Amino acid sequence: MSIILSRICIIAAFYLISLPFHIFAQGTWQTRAPLPTPRTEVAATELNGKIYVFGGFLANGAATNVVEVYDIALDRWTTVASLPAAIHHIGAAAVNEKIYAVGGLGSGFSPVNTLYVYDPASNQWTRKANLPVARGALAVAVASEKIYAIGGQKPNVVAADDNAVYDPQNDSWKILAPIPTAREHVAAASINGKVYVAGGRRGSLASNRRTLEVYDPATDQWRSLPDMPTARGGLAAAALNGRLYVYGGEANSGTFNQNEEFDPATETWRNLAPMPTARHGLGAVSFMGRIYVIGGGPQPGLFVSNANEVFTPPTTAVAEPAAISHDFRLFQNYPNPWKRSPQSAQTLIRYQLPQTSSVRVTIYNALGQMTRTLLPAQMQTAGEYSLYWDGHGDHGQKSGNGLYFYRLEAEKQVAWRKLIILE
Repeated sequence: MSIILSRICIIAAFYLISLPFHIFAQGTWQTRAPLPTPRTEVAATELNGKIYVFGGFLANGAATNVVEVYDIALDRWTTVASLPAAIHHIGAAAVNEKIYAVGGLGSGFSPVNTLYVYDPASNQWTRKANLPVARGALAVAVASEKIYAIGGQKPNVVAADDNAVYDPQNDSWKILAPIPTAREHVAAASINGKVYVAGGRRGSLASNRRTLEVYDPATDQWRSLPDMPTARGGLAAAALNGRLYVYGGEANSGTFNQNEEFDPATETWRNLAPMPTARHGLGAVSFMGRIYVIGGGPQPGLFVSNANEVFTPPTTAVAEPAAISHDFRLFQNYPNPWKRSPQSAQTLIRYQLPQTSSVRVTIYNALGQMTRTLLPAQMQTAGEYSLYWDGHGDHGQKSGNGLYFYRLEAEKQVAWRKLIILE
C-alpha cells in the first residue's frame, strides 16, 4: 500500500509541476452577476456580506444617486433608497452597521462637503456633520471604527493634501497631518490600524503617480513606502489578509488591468493576475478571502461598465489535489479564542475534503440555534479550503461574546468544532 501511495504522490507532484505556474502564483478571477446600472466613478463598501455601490456617472454623462446592493452569498442585486443627491467621485465606508457616503463631486464637477449615513434597518439616508473642506475624488478608509478622508480635489485646488478623520460616535471631524504628496483620483485601504494611500494624480492623466504612503493614527505621522510598479490614477484599493491590493486606473494611453499586491511585512510589491476587464473609476471590496471589483469605465473619460469580477489571491486560490488530501477534516479556527477587534475582524475556518462533495458550513450558538450559513450547499472538489467569519448572523446581527460551534457537512460526513468570541 505504501508503494502505491508513493506512486500517487509522485504522479500528483508531476501534475503540479506541469501546470502553468501563474495558476498558483497569480490568483484567479471569476465573473459574478453584473451591476444592474452600468456606471463609472462609483463608490463601494461592504457590510454583513453585502456590497453597496452608489453614485457615479451614467452612460449619458449624468450623475446618479442610484444605490444598488450585491448579496455575495446569493449572487443577486437589489436596489435600496437613493442617495439624497446625485454625486460622482464619492467616497464610501462602513462602520457600526451603517454605510457612509463621503464628499464627492456634484454638478459642474464642484466638490461637495456632505456626509450621509445609510441605515439598512430603516432603508433611510441621514445627513451628518459636513467635511471640514469640500472634497471629491478623494480616498476613504476605515481604521479603528473611524473614517479617514484623504487627498482629492477641493475648491480652487486641483490636488489637495487634506487629511481628516470622522468619529461616528460624536458626529465630528478632526483635521490631521496632511498627506506628504498631494493628489486626487487616489485610493486607500487600512491594514492593522494604519491607512495606506496609493497612486493618484494631479489634475491631468499625464500626471499619474506611483506613490505609496502610510498614515499612522497613533502618531499622526506619515511614512513613504516603495512605489507601486505602475503609475495610475482613478484606481481602487482593498485590503485582505494583511496585504494591499490595487486595481485598474487610467492614462492617456488607455485604462489599466493591473492587479498589484503590496506586503507591508516585507515592503515589497508583486504583480498578480490582471483584471479581465481593464477600467477606471471602479470600486474594490474584500470579503471572505476574495476581492470584488465592480463598475468603472473601460476607456479613459466618460465610459461605463457593469463588470462584477471577483479575485481570489494565490494564498487562497488553489486547493490541494485529491491525491494529497486523504482525510475529511475540520480544523480549529484561528485565532481561538477570537478576541474581536478592528485589527482582528474575522476568524479563519479551514477544512479538508478527500473527494468531490456537496459541502455546507454553518455556525450555531451555545443554545444550538443556527445563526449563520457561512457556506450554502455547493459542490467542491477534493482539497483544502478556507472561509472567514466576521461574527455576524444571517440577518446582519452581531454575535455576542461566548461559545459557538461551527459545523461542516460533506455528503454523509459531519464534523463540529467549538469557537469562542471575546471582545
